[in-house]
Amino acid sequence: MTSFSTVVATSIAWFLLVLGFSYLLQAPRWIRISRKMMQEPEQAFPTMIILLLVGFFLVQIHNIWVMDWPVVVTVLGWLLVLKASWL
Repeated sequence: MTSFSTVVATSIAWFLLVLGFSYLLQAPRWIRISRKMMQEPEQAFPTMIILLLVGFFLVQIHNIWVMDWPVVVTVLGWLLVLKASWL
């Protein structure tokens, strides 16, 4: 049986892998999106709200501070909260 930390970490890993391949295979499109967001930052608002909610969700359900790998998931949650709040 897998632990909850493993499921969350695996989900994040798959998401980052797919996103990375998207960056690699669709670079011109991502560059256009980034430039448009820099010119009109208010377009990023819905994305930042979603990232803030995901970060709060991770912090709420996975607030584990141990000297082992599950703390990575907790730190990622807090980083999402901080970055979304800053943006």
